[in-house]
Amino acid sequence: YTGGSNSVRGAWEPLRRAGATARRMLISAAAEAWGVPDGECGTREGLVVHLPTNRQRDYGSLAEAASRLPVPENVSLKKAADFQFIGTDLTPLDALDKAQGTAVFGSDIKLDGLLIATIVHCPVFGGSLKSIDDKKARLVAGVRHILPVDSGVAVVADNFWAADKARRLLDIEWNPGPNVRLSSASIRSEYRQAVERTAETLDQRGESLQADYEVPFQAHATMEPMCCTAHVRDGRCDLWVPTQAPTETQQTAADYLLSVPERLLGKLRKKLGDSSLEQVQVHTTFLGGGFGRRLEQDFVAEAMQIAMLVEAPVKLIWSREEDMQHDFYRPYTYH
Repeated sequence: YTGGSNSVRGAWEPLRRAGATARRMLISAAAEAWGVPDGECGTREGLVVHLPTNRQRDYGSLAEAASRLPVPENVSLKKAADFQFIGTDLTPLDALDKAQGTAVFGSDIKLDGLLIATIVHCPVFGGSLKSIDDKKARLVAGVRHILPVDSGVAVVADNFWAADKARRLLDIEWNPGPNVRLSSASIRSEYRQAVERTAETLDQRGESLQADYEVPFQAHATMEPMCCTAHVRDGRCDLWVPTQAPTETQQTAADYLLSVPERLLGKLRKKLGDSSLEQVQVHTTFLGGGFGRRLEQDFVAEAMQIAMLVEAPVKLIWSREEDMQHDFYRPYTYH
């Protein structure tokens, strides 16, 4: 995953070692093909070069042969003085695509027969659906399905505008659950009372200084709201999703396929059998803003459930209101 503002710092040496290992295997594959010692070969700009004769092979043509070689346990890393790209001013490879509008974000995915879904969650965290009157919503042109799902109510339509209009016409009664009286004000009051309790003094030096500091709950407010496209068919699942954790997304989908009850999967269960990670393909799009929010998998599970229920490819797009109200917030703190 990428998150916690530590991706480069945490992956710096493992990625360097992976690259150096692959480089060593590519050199060995080329040397074997040429019948020369490894030591006579070097690399530059995606090529293995036989230094005495300047013969060249690109990495791509050597990849399959290299993959069959033993993986070396110890490789030497390049010295900082020999870095070619690190520390230099390079143009981002995605800059032109983003400037021209050709970069593909999660909301840009297009598939044959693709339906668009949006979702309504209970306004109270931990609440659940009690009843729904969808008569008005079903009159909106383009609406295909209105479905109770684990996390709320999904509206599936031919386009987002129809789905969003129908969402606003739903008459929903919720079971608010145990957090119905919880609010920012009540949490603030509880925190203030907590800091006013007498504390044990471990050490005291110099003068006392007192000040209060508060930070409110804060949503990530990603530029693109939560979205995920899911297509389940023929014993496999494809997901197109802006995610900071593609492996967790793959695991979420695989687990979900196996855990959904028979009554929901119906004939799809027979097609899927014992789903494994190999049956789930994650296509990671441009992120649309992450900031940690897209480490979570709630919107992926929703897209999976909706796609299986309607038996068609579905792109789930949260409204901005739902995105702000159902975030995983930076915690409120009182010091």
